[in-house]
Amino acid sequence: MKRTILFLSLALVLQLALALTLQLADKSGKSGTSQGKLLAIKVDQIDTVRIEGSGGDSVLLRKTGGKWTLPEHFDAPGDSQKIEGMVTTLTGIQRSWPVAETGEAVKRFKVGDEGFERRLSFKAGDKELAVLYLGTSPGFRKVHARVGKEEQVFDIPFSTFQASLKNADWVNKQLLWIDSETITAIELPDCRLIRTDGEWTLADIAENEETEQEKARQVAQQLARINFQDIYAKDADPLSDPVELKIRLELKDGPSRNYEFFKKDDQPHALLKVSGEPFLFKVGTTVMEELQETTRSKLIKPRETTTQPSLEPEKAEG
Repeated sequence: MKRTILFLSLALVLQLALALTLQLADKSGKSGTSQGKLLAIKVDQIDTVRIEGSGGDSVLLRKTGGKWTLPEHFDAPGDSQKIEGMVTTLTGIQRSWPVAETGEAVKRFKVGDEGFERRLSFKAGDKELAVLYLGTSPGFRKVHARVGKEEQVFDIPFSTFQASLKNADWVNKQLLWIDSETITAIELPDCRLIRTDGEWTLADIAENEETEQEKARQVAQQLARINFQDIYAKDADPLSDPVELKIRLELKDGPSRNYEFFKKDDQPHALLKVSGEPFLFKVGTTVMEELQETTRSKLIKPRETTTQPSLEPEKAEG
């Protein structure tokens, strides 16, 4: 009899504990149940994104003809993969149970109409589709967020770093990339490299010299993958500064490609003008310096000679 009472008592305690757990789960997050999309918009609706900071900085991204650009930053080509990735991530986030629903919390988590870390507005033409405020971070790769005029605050799997306020972070940094295999000749300040059947040769190579193939390939790859930091200007007039370095590439298909590097003493970067491009690019000074150091002497080595065995008959001893 005592065992039966003990068993029933334990069963009752377990039932009460289970009911309390379910009730707490319901209040704190509906056991993780999704409440639908955070933003009630689709990726293919969006053609304009404005990212703003509370200090007044902002970035405008616009999609025209299927390509993203930065209309307020020289109309520079945007990094479509990065922009689409951000938009796809934000429009795919599901609503969880809110972490707060009061005006006081909106201010505390910095997602208010005035006090915020980021304000992202999504448009289709002139029509505003949605507004998203990003604020403080509750943890790694998480940020507090609020939609439009709502008071509900959510924590979402995102970061303010993914919504940069720097135009340079959204520019297509592969704009100057070409296939290195299409380069047939490289004109450097003191020498000319010619490629034939995959092999590089200096134009004025001497009989006792041969071309450093690995070094020549490195130069070709470096010029085919020029990385720049940002766009400095558009349709700029010829610079008054002297050209520090000139390089010309000849390509299999299409016109030659000319690179002109400039250096302003008061700037921590070099400037690059590329024929056929309407922009003046900011590049690291090390890029220019490495190419300046690529001289003829670095591209040659002594030709190896093989010693022929003597064909004279050996003299008989005695």
